Amino acid sequence: MDQGEQEIEIESVPFEEVAETLRQTRPFADASPDSLTVLQRVDRIHAKAGAVLATPGDPLRYYCVVLEGELRAERPEHDGSYTLVGLAKAGDGFGEAPLLTGKNYTPFLIVATRDSLLIRFSEQGFWTLLACCPAVRTVVLANMAQRLQSYQVEALHREKLVSLGTLAAGLMHELHNPGTAAKRASSQLRLNLFRLQQLSLRFSDQPKTHAQMDCMRSLLEQTLNGCHAPAVSTIEQSEAEEAMAEWLSAAGVENAFTIAPSLVGIGLKQDELACARDAFDASSFSDALNWLEALVSSVTLVCTIEESITRISELVMAVKKFAYD
Repeated sequence: MDQGEQEIEIESVPFEEVAETLRQTRPFADASPDSLTVLQRVDRIHAKAGAVLATPGDPLRYYCVVLEGELRAERPEHDGSYTLVGLAKAGDGFGEAPLLTGKNYTPFLIVATRDSLLIRFSEQGFWTLLACCPAVRTVVLANMAQRLQSYQVEALHREKLVSLGTLAAGLMHELHNPGTAAKRASSQLRLNLFRLQQLSLRFSDQPKTHAQMDCMRSLLEQTLNGCHAPAVSTIEQSEAEEAMAEWLSAAGVENAFTIAPSLVGIGLKQDELACARDAFDASSFSDALNWLEALVSSVTLVCTIEESITRISELVMAVKKFAYD
């Protein structure tokens, strides 16, 4: 015998020997002595603290009543841990669920938490008991209904947890995109700020005329007016950028093909830049447009960051409302 078997002693006894003790338990409290005469023999089990009475998958075709001590039932989880399902204390019965639902095994680990004494009915004895003793039948079926209700509540809770887990995974995916966009825009914005500083220092070496200041002020107002120009098709956008780049290159602007998309993206056209070309010399005109493009790019990046943060806030609020509901 292994250690588990040594901790459990089973003896077959006449039912009359334990009948009076059973009538002190909840299942048999209202049972009349006459209704119990159909039972012949039962098993009396002594289980020491820590003894394992059943493991998941073991055949369990018995109904048991705890006379002394306490037993706990635990369900194995996928990660190898165990979750407490319930406790059977002195006066409680258990084991009716597999019998009534037609299962041939127990899904639980059943362990004695302290030295315990149980009375065990065979499957045939259980059905005889239900058929001949209405009081016991009422208690057993009530216990079964309560366990099924508890199982349904737990199953619903688990479904909610699974739904929240799926939601959390989807939320992380949805947050990743605007978060990445905001991070990328912030990094580019830092480079733009250094570039703006360098251009500003170089651009401020020469005093500006009133006409130059008016022209730059007008361009700045249009630049800061919004994040995006009216939407156009991809072909129109591409043609506008190419035309702007060629115009800037012909005017001697440095990085003409690099800065053209940003200027077009903010809605600027060649005729709106004509004042700057007329007001500045070639070198100053190039610095002025590069400075303007750096500012345009920075404004666009700020808008991207703002949109990303707004998207993140909306997602968080939506999840918060869902979780609250």
